[in-house]
Amino acid sequence: MSAGFWSGETLKDRLKTLITPFDPDRVDCSAYTLTMGREIYVSPNDAMQDPLNVTIRQLSDGEGFTIPPGQFAFLLTEEKIEVPNDALALISIKAKIKWRGLINVSAFMSIRASAAGSFSLYTMPVR
Repeated sequence: MSAGFWSGETLKDRLKTLITPFDPDRVDCSAYTLTMGREIYVSPNDAMQDPLNVTIRQLSDGEGFTIPPGQFAFLLTEEKIEVPNDALALISIKAKIKWRGLINVSAFMSIRASAAGSFSLYTMPVR
């Protein structure tokens, strides 16, 4: 296989065995749209009553969440992802969400065993 970005057709062909659950309708050009999982970690801040007990949260179906300004978060995907030895994966949050003040800290995924993907985000405080 030649070096470079995978096309939508290559993604549809290769990701069937690399992403669980895989949905071919989530392939968009040279990208695959992941879904938000049920677990988040948000770094503690002064407003939390007990920061040691409330930083990791389990979300219920459809539950939203807030990342306070100046805080760091890990967001797990619903999908399990395996990145083969001959590839490198880039994980990013959609621009329309990033433009609200999020900085995508994680970029490349180098996973040799199947695991949930994780977004690392920082909220940029606007002054």
